[in-house]
Amino acid sequence: MGTNYPASLDTTTNQPVASALTGVELDGDGNANKVHSTLHGVHSEAIVAIEGKIGTGASTATANKVLRATGTGTSAWAQVGLTTDVTGTLPVANGGIGTTALTNLITLGTHTTGNYLATLANATNGGTTIANSGSETAAATVAMNMNDLAAGVMADGDSIAFIDADDNATKKEALADLLDTVAGTVGTTGLDRSGATLVVTDLHPVGVSGSANQLLTDDGDGTVTSEANLTFDGTTLTASGVALSEAASVNISTPILGTTDHTYSGLTATMLMGGNVPAMQLVCVHTVNNEVVLADASAYATARAIGINPTNAQVNDTNSGAILLQGFVRDSSWSWTAGSTLYLSETSGVMTHTAPTTDGAFVQVVGVALSDVVVYINPSMDVIEHA
Repeated sequence: MGTNYPASLDTTTNQPVASALTGVELDGDGNANKVHSTLHGVHSEAIVAIEGKIGTGASTATANKVLRATGTGTSAWAQVGLTTDVTGTLPVANGGIGTTALTNLITLGTHTTGNYLATLANATNGGTTIANSGSETAAATVAMNMNDLAAGVMADGDSIAFIDADDNATKKEALADLLDTVAGTVGTTGLDRSGATLVVTDLHPVGVSGSANQLLTDDGDGTVTSEANLTFDGTTLTASGVALSEAASVNISTPILGTTDHTYSGLTATMLMGGNVPAMQLVCVHTVNNEVVLADASAYATARAIGINPTNAQVNDTNSGAILLQGFVRDSSWSWTAGSTLYLSETSGVMTHTAPTTDGAFVQVVGVALSDVVVYINPSMDVIEHA
């Protein structure tokens, strides 16, 4: 009996079993009991049908290949051609890429894990400039621009970058260490560091010798000299052996140009007080050695004024203070007539516009008013008794 090529060989419908077949009389004994032979016939026809579908050909199995029809009535063991035999899109879940093209297939940060760089950006006030960032095909460039750095003030503890000549590597050095290197040895260079400042502490290493308080003068050849005859102790300038050349002068500024009260300039001496001397009061030489007291025109002994206390404070008895012997002094409480001659008054320590008129009093010119508040002090040693 003939059997058509089954659509499937895994069911009893398409591959009959012996009990389902009708017996066939084959041996002449009248019994249709040769079903086994009938089953063989069914299988043989099925195989013929399969071969008719697939075709015939090589029957020896080959490793890593599959049996496939050639399309010409034969079959062969061969590899599958991915470009010609496989079609369609394989889902990602099945190990595919889910698409037929690779364009923009991967999205950084969505389809990837770990570190990645999307774009490069300029560092604010960092001096680094980035160009061409953000494009897949662009060649990004990095440049250092020192003008973009933020302004700052270097202080002790700050550092600067430098190239180490030993290994050509970029390193940093503290500003304090840099200044120490520049200063060198104080005994050799005269330089030292104070915090973040380089200072000159000793001029002896560069050829300048001298004593305390001596002033330096320029020799005109890039060197200086410590002058033994010119000293300043912070308060008093002392010049010994002073000689003025022809047409030279000593210029003393006048307080009349300023507005600060109780200012003075000129020739002064530090003197010991033989009594209390208030501010802006005239003094004369006392009968006690090296002392001065308040001057007045009432008696010859006190009528020889030599100067004035130009400060704004009283100098007490037995204390020393500055006495302006000749120069300019300002007191905003005065009210003089500019250009008038000023005399020693019969009132102790006081100046007056009017010469004394009392019999036995002594007339002494002590200065001239430059303005209502400024006086040129220059006591005359000519003292005239009024009769």
